[in-house]
Amino acid sequence: MIKFRAYLKGTRIIVDVQEINYKYEDIVYESGKYKEVADFKDIIILQSTGLKDKNGVVIYEGDVVKTKYGEHGRHIGVVTFRPGEFISKGVKQYEGYVEKLDGVFEIIGNKYEHPHLLEE
Repeated sequence: MIKFRAYLKGTRIIVDVQEINYKYEDIVYESGKYKEVADFKDIIILQSTGLKDKNGVVIYEGDVVKTKYGEHGRHIGVVTFRPGEFISKGVKQYEGYVEKLDGVFEIIGNKYEHPHLLEE
């Protein structure tokens, strides 16, 4: 089963999506002990890659990851989907580098809650 998270633009938090309703263009997520609904226009949906980092944490689109074992050596990038695969697209001094998510990666944050990880 494919898992999703959503970045809630108004509150700037990421939540686990319990249900996606394409007919009404909204999602359902749990907030404490209550279920909440958010419109597509107020969120960014993030898909799970189905992979885990070196600490056993599931990797999602938008996560900032680092590796020491990539094709280009050390690499820090943002997880992005391109047709047929998830990649780590380099940031900062690694801009221009692209790594397939087939090595040992570690999540160091995500681009929404930790935008400083993308800055020079």
